[in-house]
Amino acid sequence: MHLLNPEYIDHQIDFSRERMGVEALDAFLIDQPEVHIPVIGKEQLNRKLGRVFVRLERAVREGRIGCYRISTYEGFRVETDHPMFQKGHLARQSVDIVAHALAGLPNPVQRAIQFNRSTPGLGTTLVGISDPAHLEDALAVVRIPPLERKAYLSLYSRA
Repeated sequence: MHLLNPEYIDHQIDFSRERMGVEALDAFLIDQPEVHIPVIGKEQLNRKLGRVFVRLERAVREGRIGCYRISTYEGFRVETDHPMFQKGHLARQSVDIVAHALAGLPNPVQRAIQFNRSTPGLGTTLVGISDPAHLEDALAVVRIPPLERKAYLSLYSRA
């Protein structure tokens, strides 16, 4: 369960394709990689994820999967000083340049969804909805087009 071994990931991709009788999986999900943090630490987890991502990129190039993603329960939602913290808390605050570029959106949740769905090459943004307000935020963003590629990439230019 929750194995982050490139060979095992390959096995799971091929096993799933065979069981479903398809040439390619639309998507492959790495589920809750943060469960490894208490045992191996963040640094080792990130090294393991790096090797898995290399293997997943190869699977995309080979046409065995369409895309891959990470699904996390705690890693992206907890505060930065929490032991399970991995990548941030976009739903609670926006980086200044993102807040400025997406000022037409009323809150950090909508800005985070729009930022993610505008990312070139990103096919899916998984949004946790446990409250009617979360659904309202997600639906509000769906009603507007993603940022154009040039506008999105300009968020990464230096001042």
